[in-house]
Amino acid sequence: MTKYNLGLVQLINPEIHGSYYKYSDWLNTHYLTVESNIDINEFYSDTLLDDVKLLNNDASEWASNYEINNNKELLHPCIRNYKNIISKLNGVNLEIVETIMINSYPIDESNVQISVSIKKTFWLKILQRKWKKYYKKKLSFMKNLKNLYYREIHGKYPPLNVF
Repeated sequence: MTKYNLGLVQLINPEIHGSYYKYSDWLNTHYLTVESNIDINEFYSDTLLDDVKLLNNDASEWASNYEINNNKELLHPCIRNYKNIISKLNGVNLEIVETIMINSYPIDESNVQISVSIKKTFWLKILQRKWKKYYKKKLSFMKNLKNLYYREIHGKYPPLNVF
């Protein structure tokens, strides 16, 4: 079994998730595991998308109800644009994650295990950005008139030096 799996994750906010997270800045910067070990059949079905939409709608409704009832803006202790993240309906995401269990000791000293996820999809996003940049440079190189003329004469493009 691999240590990475598909899971639904949500940013931890002590106002939403309770007092266990109130006194730990380290915990507040991580993601709470909503659901993990999603199998491949569930991934390819539309029920997972419905679950994500439902969870995102619930989170945005909860945030707006919180602001109405408490007459103050919903803030996060560590993330400044938390309200924008929730309002764009991407608060709960399907990600490739590594799930770890953490023992948390809140005020009453009872042992509570919290499932925290560490996102691994940011590596894919970095790779996509690098590839887009490389591909854009390659296309502009191939459309350059000087390089097209070189190809016409020699049958191939001059060496591409993007690095």
